[in-house]
Amino acid sequence: MGMTLGPGVPLRLTISDPFDLSQELDVEITAIDSFLDGAETERILVDLPVPLSWAGIDYGRLVLERRSSPGLLDELQLGQAVDCNGYGTLAGPEEQAPWGVETWRGGLAILGSVSVR
Repeated sequence: MGMTLGPGVPLRLTISDPFDLSQELDVEITAIDSFLDGAETERILVDLPVPLSWAGIDYGRLVLERRSSPGLLDELQLGQAVDCNGYGTLAGPEEQAPWGVETWRGGLAILGSVSVR
């Protein structure tokens, strides 16, 4: 039996790379871009408890997507941990998905895993 994902749902994000930022963070979903919305790759926008600083820029949000396939939400809803890529963004939930990922170059990028808390 799965759970419903949406804004405010708490997640556990484990950052494994870059090593300088390796840690576990409790984050919350801010917005979701799903297959039901027409997305080719499912992504979630999460708020960080404290900004992550990279190359002189403080990022208060990350866009997360599954590392090995375009789907992300089904496994999260089943309570499974999902390997993910993450990209720092300055965009907010009011902006159109994918919140700047399509133009990301040289900013904060992480590897890790995400699960529902």
